[in-house]
Amino acid sequence: MFAFLPSRLKIFVTGFLMAVNLLLWTSLMVPVVIVKLVLPLPASRRWCSRILASLAEFWIDGNEWIWRLLLQIEWEVHDVSGKPFEPRLDKSYLVIANHQSWVDILVLQHTFHRQIPFFRFFLKKSLLYVPVLGAAWWALDYPFMSRHSKEFLRKHPERRNDDFLATRKACEKFKTQPVSILNFVEGTRFSPLKRDQQGSNYKNLLTPKAGGISFVLQTMGEQFEKILDVTIFYPQGSVTFGELLAGKLSRVVVKIRALDVPKGLLAGATKGSASGAAAESAAAAVEDVRQKPAEWMRELWQEKDLLLDQMKLSPGKIPS
Repeated sequence: MFAFLPSRLKIFVTGFLMAVNLLLWTSLMVPVVIVKLVLPLPASRRWCSRILASLAEFWIDGNEWIWRLLLQIEWEVHDVSGKPFEPRLDKSYLVIANHQSWVDILVLQHTFHRQIPFFRFFLKKSLLYVPVLGAAWWALDYPFMSRHSKEFLRKHPERRNDDFLATRKACEKFKTQPVSILNFVEGTRFSPLKRDQQGSNYKNLLTPKAGGISFVLQTMGEQFEKILDVTIFYPQGSVTFGELLAGKLSRVVVKIRALDVPKGLLAGATKGSASGAAAESAAAAVEDVRQKPAEWMRELWQEKDLLLDQMKLSPGKIPS
């Protein structure tokens, strides 16, 4: 409706409305978070988690309305699963996608909004201290990862399993409710420089990391209805969040492929709590079967790389 506004004014108006929308719904979360802290019973925590997820969905509704009002984005979403994929809110999904920009998260929220359960994804522990958002992510049970450096682990080998334990603890919470776990398996946003520095075997992607996928599959793999392999393509090139606010994102193409969870990736899956010697044993089991997810991811990423090549050759007509 107001897509004609000049870019600088659009940045201000869009950014202001999105900030107000965020503050509105996070403020409504506060009393629920207090109840969750005061009544730490499993039943009350599950009830609070469901309410918090519903409030987060309304936040996305608000963003969608702002985008329709001020931005002019052409959305192309293709299901290339072979047979029609029927998303369900009462099932759990593991979503994996290529990563180019922070805008990817908003694109995925738009694509799956109110079709599958609200996304949770892994965050660096330092993001817990981001004003407003950090508290909201904590309240919504987002898993926070330490991601220790190799140098740190050499000095403190006893901390090697920290991320495994954090992943397992988070996934245990999700066993009592439908959830969508989002994992950007490249670990960081793609750029040609990062690709070259990494020595990636792919033209359009970084090398996928199997560790996070292994942890999640070991803990709740049997809970997932499907693995949703998502390929995001920006025909005009990836954009920053600021460029999104300025209305410079005109077209997005999203390809979804619903995959069955390969049974071979669940070998060695562990059950029970994640504490003490059991946790050590579980972490060792993950290491034993890590190679299988790594091989599976390499094949998947090769197919995704070829798909992105096709998209780049025909940006005006995206192959189905």
